Amino acid sequence: LRVLNLLPCQLVCQLGESQNASNGRKIVPTDEVEIPVGKEAKCISIDCSLKPHLSVRLPGTRWASWTRIVNRDQNSFTWRPTEEEESSLFESSPDAPNRGNEYKTILQLNNKCAGGNSVNVIMSVEAGHVPIIRVYA
Repeated sequence: LRVLNLLPCQLVCQLGESQNASNGRKIVPTDEVEIPVGKEAKCISIDCSLKPHLSVRLPGTRWASWTRIVNRDQNSFTWRPTEEEESSLFESSPDAPNRGNEYKTILQLNNKCAGGNSVNVIMSVEAGHVPIIRVYA
């Protein structure tokens, strides 16, 4: 798994896996990485069978909600999201000339200060043997 920071500020990513708990499923953090502007981080500790998730934080914001990492081709069921998760994803139109094999999700980051504005960033997952996650605005 590769994570690229295409934002004009440092990005902190937290990777987690879905596990069963007594009160349902919960996300257990497995790795946390700080990524400087324009750099990438590689994470090899993710188990795709445990439904990997990602949460991000920028300077001055709280952690974003956990977002499922969808790594699958259009015609594949690998890392398939639930119907509810799939409704919040954006995928390129198959007819688009410059269409990439990726899924995009908008992540909302709330300001740490009460009454501060939230920040929206885009998480794009390029499907593949080694998925590439790009975070940009």
